[in-house]
Amino acid sequence: MKTDDDIRPLTASAVRITDNAYVIVLAADALQSNMAILQHLPSFEIQLLLSNGRRATLSLEKGLSGDSAFAAAFAAWERQGR
Repeated sequence: MKTDDDIRPLTASAVRITDNAYVIVLAADALQSNMAILQHLPSFEIQLLLSNGRRATLSLEKGLSGDSAFAAAFAAWERQGR
């Protein structure tokens, strides 16, 4: 069972692309905390406010392939100086 220490929400905003499609943009002012969540925790959440005013939470678990994908992405960004 997941505990509060295993999963944390990312600080992000949804940007509308079309009526039913959005891009989740990580907040620049929370770069370090978002990076720590993505690099070190097995799960993360994205909290959403729906058009009808209700709230939703997407809970995602990385798994082994997700850990590898994030490690590769962070390594590539570091090589590019980001």
